Amino acid sequence: MRRLFGLLILTFGIIACGGEEPAQAEPADSSTPTETAETAESATPPDSEIETGLNVVGGTKMGKVLPEEWRQIEVLTNQFYAGELQEVHARFSPDMKNEWTFETLRDFRDRTLTLYGEELEVVAANREEKQGYRAFKRAVRFSAHDGLVEIAWVLDSEDRVAGLFVTPEKTN
Repeated sequence: MRRLFGLLILTFGIIACGGEEPAQAEPADSSTPTETAETAESATPPDSEIETGLNVVGGTKMGKVLPEEWRQIEVLTNQFYAGELQEVHARFSPDMKNEWTFETLRDFRDRTLTLYGEELEVVAANREEKQGYRAFKRAVRFSAHDGLVEIAWVLDSEDRVAGLFVTPEKTN
């Protein structure tokens, strides 16, 4: 399981670095997770691209959203939290389906909810695009965890899920 998470983090890191291998990649459930501060600081999209007052993922309110793309993320996240995992798994890319069986996804969801509890608040969100992949990152607060947790969905050019990451912020 750790190897799988390491592989996914490494793959996303390579994509995010423009094809160059990152200096260090760690699994999402590691005891030294990656930082989310950058996400929180650069999260708000330009006013020309936003819509306000939408209810977004996990029943929490977020003030500004990229309408159509973020609606896909809202649906995927709500399905993930609600345990509607057949629908989520059906959206996986072929490579993601090779790495994550339905049982892997179910175990990942169960572990996420056990570790962090219910999503309470979206603090920030941003979208990054590299080499045909779009990463939608949300910094959120959970009921059973102090600090922020980054939830990242990566979609390919055909809107299939190519990555799913849950990473708590790094604490000193």
